[in-house]
Amino acid sequence: MTKHILGLERMLTVKWGEDNDFGKAYLIKKESNQLGLFTQLDKETNQKNNYQKLSEILLRKISNKQEFNNLDLYESTLKNEFLPKHSNQVMRDLKKAKKIKVLDAVTRNEIEKPRTYFNKWDDFRTKQPKIIIQKA
Repeated sequence: MTKHILGLERMLTVKWGEDNDFGKAYLIKKESNQLGLFTQLDKETNQKNNYQKLSEILLRKISNKQEFNNLDLYESTLKNEFLPKHSNQVMRDLKKAKKIKVLDAVTRNEIEKPRTYFNKWDDFRTKQPKIIIQKA
């Protein structure tokens, strides 16, 4: 695809814009304007499966690394073909379920309600972690 992480994010944004279910760059066009009987159910199932897949990937990475920070999160998310908005939702839910702890990278104090700065290109570019994520 591309060696540059920002280019990867841009490409994935286009792919997910074209296909909200799987983030693939292609869609098979249906001849009819009619939706199938289970279209909405299929869409919800696909989203749940994608969410679960990303959740498992990130929990595994957090468990395997001593210092998993927002830069690691950004890179891991993109390399697994998801967007930052997907991992932000996963991380909020993992935090709410008390499966992870989020610490300030400077003070090492726990952040109770982290903002959505988990994934930003500017942070990655400057190599300045803002948070540390640990398994609870």
